Amino acid sequence: MPLNSRTPLPKRVFMTSDTVGGVWTYALELTNYLSGNDVEVRICVLGPPPSRLQEKAARRAGAASLEVSRLPLDWTAASEGELDVTAAELQDRAREWSADIVHLNAPAQAGLKEWDVPLTISAHSCVGTWWAHAGKGAMPPDLAWRARRTGVGLTLADAVIAPSASFARDLAALYGAVTPITAVHNGRTLSPATAPINRADVVFTAGRLWDAGKNLRVVGEAARLSGRKIYAAGPQNGPNGETADLSHLSLLGALAHDEMQEWYRRAAVFVSMSKYEPFGLAVLEAAQAGVALVLSDISTFRELWDGAALFIDPDDPAELAETILRLMASPDERAVLAAAAAERSRAYSAERMGAETMNIYSRVLAARAPPLVQLEAGA
Repeated sequence: MPLNSRTPLPKRVFMTSDTVGGVWTYALELTNYLSGNDVEVRICVLGPPPSRLQEKAARRAGAASLEVSRLPLDWTAASEGELDVTAAELQDRAREWSADIVHLNAPAQAGLKEWDVPLTISAHSCVGTWWAHAGKGAMPPDLAWRARRTGVGLTLADAVIAPSASFARDLAALYGAVTPITAVHNGRTLSPATAPINRADVVFTAGRLWDAGKNLRVVGEAARLSGRKIYAAGPQNGPNGETADLSHLSLLGALAHDEMQEWYRRAAVFVSMSKYEPFGLAVLEAAQAGVALVLSDISTFRELWDGAALFIDPDDPAELAETILRLMASPDERAVLAAAAAERSRAYSAERMGAETMNIYSRVLAARAPPLVQLEAGA
């Protein structure tokens, strides 16, 4: 929906975020776009508070304010009652700030009751769809109630955004008839181009290393089989004590943005064998840096990178090892793949993501607006 002079536009957006994953990056990219289009954004942080570097990044993005709520995230809340308190507190804060739009970055934050402020929800992931791809057997009760609350939240939104059509289908399949879900691909601002260094020496992966859905066990086994070091960046322990088998990987720990950019510059090949990936920001960042991509053959990666990456069975470490060895011995093949990835990455810009999200806000505001009263001529 193109914007025009009659299109209702928000002036104030109240947005939730956390500081421990890709949601933070998404929130800042969107804030940067919105603030550049005369929209005030208040970011309300749930879960761990932001670091000083993150606070500075929020200011650079143009956030009108950054609130540290100390409220639990949906996946760290101890009970449904805590989610109810969180939802009520968020409604109060949005109302007090006179927000035109509330943008929650997790459906379960919506609670159980209708909102009196227009509500947009971005679903970046959820425990229900995660379990469908990465779990085994029946979903444990501690995850089941969280998934149920995600489903309720999806019904309360005026609009729901998913970062890929594949993930939108997963949500619809699991939760049934909910608010229509619009796919808006995530976007990243392109970092200033810098010359690569020693690309032939480095195979790289990145993400939440503790997350079983990232399938680091297979990446580590491929490192063992190939005899090649695979460097892995990211947190090794989850906020609830989750860990994964990181044997045979060369661990770098959690890296700052500038440090990540240096590793992208050095990498000849970027690997992701995720079994569950609603989008994959690290893959996009690697592609923007001109790194050849080797990805798991899952629907999300096919949607985003088909024709611009090599795809591997995520349960076959031998195939991954063979592919890595072949690419490391073939600079010409790597160059072709890297060029294709860089070209495709241009489709996933922060500018496009922001414009599409603003269109959704406008539709929500238009739908919530009271109907115009048509006065009879001469009345």
